[in-house]
Amino acid sequence: MSEQGNNAMEKAKELERWLEERHDQWWEVHGNGCGLSSCNDGTFLNAARGHILQIRRDLERLCVENGLDLPPIAFASVPPPVPEDYSAMREHFSEHRDIEYECVADREKPRQLCLF
Repeated sequence: MSEQGNNAMEKAKELERWLEERHDQWWEVHGNGCGLSSCNDGTFLNAARGHILQIRRDLERLCVENGLDLPPIAFASVPPPVPEDYSAMREHFSEHRDIEYECVADREKPRQLCLF
């Protein structure tokens, strides 16, 4: 294989790795939040989605131009856009908002609503 072919294969492997990392990152942040005070989860997720789309386009173009097979990650579903104000933690808390528990210290008190 020519040097150009080897370089294309190396670049394709690199793009494949980046694409896998961005997919993993998107799902991690979607479930757990990004933890950045400078932007909310929705903004971060939509930026990561944009990176996924760009890397995917670059990978597809590189593979087509060099006669390389597309890696399986190139066929993975693109994560959906989310509202800019999406918050993973808000979603987490809303799942557990209605859990009721009895106060252990004083069973005579009325039942309390757990928010966390």
